[in-house]
Amino acid sequence: MAAYQRKYNVATAAANHIVIPMIKAGVTDFAVAADWTPAAGDVKVTKNGGTPANIATLPSYTADLGWVFPFSAAELSAEKLDVLIVDSATKAVEDQFFSIETFGNALAMRAFDLDTAAITSAALVDLIWDELLSGHLVSDSFGEVMNNNIPLIRRNTAVGGAASSITLDTGASTVDDTYTGSLIFIISGTGVGQSKQIGPYNGTSKVASVTSPWVTNPASGSVFVIVSATVFDVNLEFWRGIQPNNLLSGKMDSDVKAIDGNVGAAGTLKASMDSVIKGTVDDTGFSPSTTQFESDDITETNEDQFNSRLLTFTSGILIGQFKRITDYVITGGRGHFTVEALTDIPGNNDTFIIH
Repeated sequence: MAAYQRKYNVATAAANHIVIPMIKAGVTDFAVAADWTPAAGDVKVTKNGGTPANIATLPSYTADLGWVFPFSAAELSAEKLDVLIVDSATKAVEDQFFSIETFGNALAMRAFDLDTAAITSAALVDLIWDELLSGHLVSDSFGEVMNNNIPLIRRNTAVGGAASSITLDTGASTVDDTYTGSLIFIISGTGVGQSKQIGPYNGTSKVASVTSPWVTNPASGSVFVIVSATVFDVNLEFWRGIQPNNLLSGKMDSDVKAIDGNVGAAGTLKASMDSVIKGTVDDTGFSPSTTQFESDDITETNEDQFNSRLLTFTSGILIGQFKRITDYVITGGRGHFTVEALTDIPGNNDTFIIH
């Protein structure tokens, strides 16, 4: 079965009509104009598996080329057009079948316009990032690895929010506490940049309570993602059972050699935590703004050292809010940070981490 590609909702022209050979009935020769006169009902087209209909324009023969099939814009307004050729009178030609797959429209089989003169790197990146993860979960693929390492539970648009809760979309789970314990991130709209852990969840009202108040309440239109927090689970009963007799300054001094018996996992956790940098806002020589502030305990001399890393506030009015670092320089012995716009101005001695 042949499959051709044509642009969505654009009629074919002389340069791109579908041209195929037809075989004379009962023999192996190609049919020419004298062998077959197409009639209504000989050629049926089916859009997206729907009801077959007669082709708008019957095919014609062009010498030394073959049978030419024109298609209208209306016929090509489908993801896929199936074409079935069955001579309805005394059979002059063998039955034939081919398909046309469309492109260049959101409703086409392929949204990208293949007629575009050049594919820019920006357009290619957009196509990759906008592709649904569900279509890339082949065993041992990067898509499967990403799905397993970032266990996405739900992504949608909130209906509303309050000081310590968010009302999820109407399609969210109807089962109470489905999302309890998971992490929720506001990735767009009101309250963007905040993350919280979900407490009780009401499956009837779709209201998810969070374990601490929002800095900026989410609202209708806020886009959220909910991810599993199981990767961060700690077996408290296990740790209580092996609590050492002597604490250091009231704290447990421990050296984790393995996690659930896995030595490699402990090493991975250590490497991950070693990359986390703690900092404190200092307003001694610079007044913080929503996009810039300084830190007196981060004094890295290499400019741009932290560019593109995430910075999350761990105290103060911005607690829980995370933004990407866009620039870093050293000024007067203090680290000077420029970040994506925060919802408020950080205060002196507010703490943060870079990860």
